[in-house]
Amino acid sequence: MEVKDIKNDINNNIVNNIINTDINNINGINTDINNNIKNSDINTDNVDVCRVCYCETEKNNKLISPCNCKGSVKFIHEKCLRFWRCHGKDFQQINTCEQCRTEYTVESDILLNKFTIHFLSALFLGVSYFFLIFALHIFYTSYAAVIEDLTSFNGFFTVEMYHCSCVLLFLTLFVLYTNGSMFALANYLFTYWRIVQYNFFIDRVIYVGFSCFFLRNIYGMYYRYVQGLTFYYLNKKYMGESF
Repeated sequence: MEVKDIKNDINNNIVNNIINTDINNINGINTDINNNIKNSDINTDNVDVCRVCYCETEKNNKLISPCNCKGSVKFIHEKCLRFWRCHGKDFQQINTCEQCRTEYTVESDILLNKFTIHFLSALFLGVSYFFLIFALHIFYTSYAAVIEDLTSFNGFFTVEMYHCSCVLLFLTLFVLYTNGSMFALANYLFTYWRIVQYNFFIDRVIYVGFSCFFLRNIYGMYYRYVQGLTFYYLNKKYMGESF
């Protein structure tokens, strides 16, 4: 019996030693894992990465901060940004960050100065308006010839009414094209109808206010299109270097 007890004690000591060793090894592994996680978190926080490809800065492709974005989306590779602007964005938004809504500032961009963009925008707006006037003139002339009453026709459609009709049609097409407010468009049309029927002074003031508001939006749309198109064609030759 004594020999068996000695053997049992020895076996129990061996098992306990093995268990304690395994526990110590497991605790050591957990400690190493926790240390690695902490170190990786520290490294991740300290390293700037591109918000598109999630890579760090490169020798020939440095990280830049072209807009007012902060945090993890602050930095982006210049080539990634150029590729995204010319292949992933609409022409109207090609020079604007989709997150912070500010314009990009990149030293290597080839851009026209703002005066030239404003001039081209105003030119395109004027050409569009006069083309519409020409089209309406042909329509009015054809309509007058059909009804064979050119005198009364010209008496009704005065020069002022003629231009009001041009502005009305131009802005109506714009609102329909841009999916604008149908309520504002209905109010605009109703104001025009009141001018034709009653010719109140207050209706003229409201009509001018609506026209200025819509024309400002149209000019902004032309400006963004001109800015985007000029940027695309001036910087298109660099797109082959992106990736």
